[in-house]
Amino acid sequence: MRSTVRRRSRILVLPGCLAAAFVLAPRALSAQPTEVVVHPGDPLQSLLDTLRGPVTVRLTPGRYDLAPVHFTDPSCGNCRDPGEHVPATRGLLIQGRGVTLRGAGADSVRIHTHAG
Repeated sequence: MRSTVRRRSRILVLPGCLAAAFVLAPRALSAQPTEVVVHPGDPLQSLLDTLRGPVTVRLTPGRYDLAPVHFTDPSCGNCRDPGEHVPATRGLLIQGRGVTLRGAGADSVRIHTHAG
């Protein structure tokens, strides 16, 4: 599998694991990537955890299977005590990073979080 990392005027094409390592070493970079192309099987959540925007992550066609992450939700909307902590899982978290996910087209990308 190959991933593409675009930094301003340059595009780098790397194997998936090297693209993740490339993004994981931001101090070695002169600039944060502006676009990253990922493929099914690439470590999507690990990649997202390292990115700071503005950056666009382009998902190539296929199925992306993610591993659910267990966490404790500090609020429960359906409980008598809304402050009750509830065990839960999540499959993908993008929060406060300035990251945009773009699929290849309608019905061409499927993300299975396996969370519930």
